[in-house]
Amino acid sequence: MTPVRFALIGVGGFGAAHWEAILKAKAQGAVELVAFVARNREKYKDTCEKLEAEGGKWFSDYRQMLAAKALGLEVVTIAAGHHLHEEMTVAACEAGYHVHVEKPASTHVASVDRMLAAAEKHKRHVQVNYQWMSMPTAHRLKKAIVDGELGELKEIVGIGKAFRFDSYYERNAWAGKVIEGDTLICDGPMCNPFNHIMNISLYYGSRQPEYGVPAALRAERYHARDIEGEDTGCVEVKLENGCRVFFYTTLCDPDPGFVMRLEVLGTKGKATWNSATLKLERSGQPAEEFKYEGDPMLDMMLNIARAARGEAPVHCPLKEARKVVIVNNGLYESCPVTQPIPSQYWHREERENQMTTLIDGVGDLIVSAADRRQLLSDAGAPWGVKTKEVSLKGYKGLTAARLRELMAVT
Repeated sequence: MTPVRFALIGVGGFGAAHWEAILKAKAQGAVELVAFVARNREKYKDTCEKLEAEGGKWFSDYRQMLAAKALGLEVVTIAAGHHLHEEMTVAACEAGYHVHVEKPASTHVASVDRMLAAAEKHKRHVQVNYQWMSMPTAHRLKKAIVDGELGELKEIVGIGKAFRFDSYYERNAWAGKVIEGDTLICDGPMCNPFNHIMNISLYYGSRQPEYGVPAALRAERYHARDIEGEDTGCVEVKLENGCRVFFYTTLCDPDPGFVMRLEVLGTKGKATWNSATLKLERSGQPAEEFKYEGDPMLDMMLNIARAARGEAPVHCPLKEARKVVIVNNGLYESCPVTQPIPSQYWHREERENQMTTLIDGVGDLIVSAADRRQLLSDAGAPWGVKTKEVSLKGYKGLTAARLRELMAVT
């Protein structure tokens, strides 16, 4: 395959994971890096010089790059803030390029619909970077579900726990925000770092190749930090097929280890998945384990490159990722105002010469709630606040004006 010509928008933050994967794919002879966008060259001076040495031409404005037809671009990968995904994806499709966009697809459903319309009109692939979707363990579990190895789906339970230093919330101007002017930001672990769990849960939530369809949800969002968004939260999503998805997350876990786990339960067995390892347990059969030791970001870049050549479907199509945004928007319909956790339940602590905020006992509380299939308020969190269930049938998504109305009423 002739190397596919790539460009990158955004080199800082998680953009580093994008350009590192592109360079790995370049080393395999699969892609070329021909251009990149960094608005603040001085801030990312070393990175810009490295990418120029790898053949990339620097631009300060993404629209100028998209208009530079002499570059011969084929794929644009977008690692900008998720509230910018729509305008950049639409512009890239209109310019004739395939798109690999960081997750989530965008901040609201109508925005994704405009992205879909542009991709369809210009016959471009748009892949959302939920990199777990590139893992063979993920594909094996989906096959087991589609083939009926687990029987009818009953429950999917996901947990994502970690802690973040103060610097995490200083990484950009929109970190930890929910809304800014007329722009939805929706930054928090439920819609950003651990949104992978919701995506993969919906992927597993159907015995069809497509994702499960969200029908209703009830969500809780909390913060110990002085931020607008949540640092801790949970949600129960009811799918149209009767399967229930439970998702629990925090960025204030005193346990220093990163924890991600997922269980899929059916009438004939269950699966335990943590991306690298899949364990299948089925009635009357010995348990099986499968392991993955690859590089999911690299695999995603190679996949969109093959898709650009018409050699493979994308791992995470925008049409399916739209269902994740339906859930992301629904979180705020159910719980529009982030509930503060009183100061007696959290503390500040220095680790690795940096400061962080930790919620006492939150990790154990999350595990207990997950085991009991309850939201945190139902499981006895002393700071828990009960919320309402909302229907997602025919849901058109959130807007900044709608969220402000909800926040004013709550």
